[in-house]
Amino acid sequence: MAPFIFLYKLYFGIIFFSSFIALYPFFLLLVSTPKWHPAAFRLKRGWSFALQVLLFIPLSKRTEAALPNEPYIICSNHASYLDIILMYSVFSNRFIFMGKHELLKWPLLGLFFKKEMDIAVNRTNKIEAVKSLIKVGNKLEDGWSVVIFPEGTMPQHAPQLLEFKNGAFSLAIKKQVPIVPVTFLTNWKLFSDHAQVFQRGRPGVSKVIIHAPIETKGMTEQDLVPLREQVFNTINNALKLYENR
Repeated sequence: MAPFIFLYKLYFGIIFFSSFIALYPFFLLLVSTPKWHPAAFRLKRGWSFALQVLLFIPLSKRTEAALPNEPYIICSNHASYLDIILMYSVFSNRFIFMGKHELLKWPLLGLFFKKEMDIAVNRTNKIEAVKSLIKVGNKLEDGWSVVIFPEGTMPQHAPQLLEFKNGAFSLAIKKQVPIVPVTFLTNWKLFSDHAQVFQRGRPGVSKVIIHAPIETKGMTEQDLVPLREQVFNTINNALKLYENR
């Protein structure tokens, strides 16, 4: 299968970057001012749906309960770059990504973080991290939902989860907004790290579960650990149930 995996990943890269380069002038214009960010979000959604078709990765979505009113924080497992691409197909309500500081250096994709449509967080600098959290809080107050991968990075042994970090849950409690747990069940099988050119890369159905929202109204920082564990268990149990079926 190694030659097929290599060819598919090569095809994936060509489709992804050629389509992004074609859209780049439009994204560059739309992220230049905050009032156009909703239009940039809609363009991202259209791009996401197109990539589903071009990459032969249709989305199968199951929703356990109605979504809360905006804004809310989306917490998802993260074991594939497909998680980012397809998140725009999972949710129609506008959202931003909160990502690691290194994304500012990425070609093309770094545009959204440099223009602060999405927010990068430097976890190695407490002062900068606090400033980023303030910016994310302002986005929530402006009605934008926020996607956070609470593992902080992609685990090497997917689908096994890494320990969740506190940031998403502290923010949800501080702003008293709901958390919506999300489980991507199959993305880790469909496309692994791009640097692993001979490992896990193929077409297939991306299966995702949008779990029932968890309200945080009335919670305090004392509730942070139980909240974090509840979200972790929700996602982890869904992964185990799918893998053991």
